[in-house]
Amino acid sequence: MSDKLASTAAKKHSGMKVLVAFAGMAMLFAPTGSAGAPAAETVHGLRQAGWVLVEKSERDEWRMGLSPYENMRRLVYVVTYTLKKEGRTMTCTLARDVMYDTFKQTCAPTR
Repeated sequence: MSDKLASTAAKKHSGMKVLVAFAGMAMLFAPTGSAGAPAAETVHGLRQAGWVLVEKSERDEWRMGLSPYENMRRLVYVVTYTLKKEGRTMTCTLARDVMYDTFKQTCAPTR
């Protein structure tokens, strides 16, 4: 009976070894950002880095649909954020395309 318990325990631990190895590989090959860059050029990342929100505007844009729905209009909800830090200004635009269920965020320095 002890041989059977030892065999079962060995099988349980071998699965754990695979799990730990997979987790280690995932961390090893995970993408990393530049050490000098902001956390991420997103509204959230900039705010975490100390940028202050100074303006926010929202609008709905109706655009023509894309193939095969080119005869249907689609709603794109757009939010524009203006953030400032140390005399610099960044503008971030978030666009949510309702028809295609997509989300896009871009941030760029304002001139």
